[in-house]
Amino acid sequence: MTFRKNLILKMDETISIDEGITFTLTGFSHKYPMKNGPTKATAYVLITNEEISEEITFSIHGIEGVPEEEDGLTKEQRYDTVYWGAYIFELKKNFDYGNSITLDVSILESKR
Repeated sequence: MTFRKNLILKMDETISIDEGITFTLTGFSHKYPMKNGPTKATAYVLITNEEISEEITFSIHGIEGVPEEEDGLTKEQRYDTVYWGAYIFELKKNFDYGNSITLDVSILESKR
């Protein structure tokens, strides 16, 4: 992977990248966890190129009542990664519920 972009998506704003893909953060949801149960907050992103328009979800996971540094989750378990055609979208730590998220966008080397 040589191509990489870091995108900050804000609620209801559309961002375009050079490859002809647009991203629009359209909403958020979360589950109501039980004490010491799993947590999950989800962001909904509309991703569009010349051929397809699809809403993709990106979630951040944790354990209710347990600090992040003590819950035992790895980075891969905590932040969703989505493969979309030749692209990899990785959710980053900057998940501001109701406002914005940060995604790293990469293209698979074999698809360039």
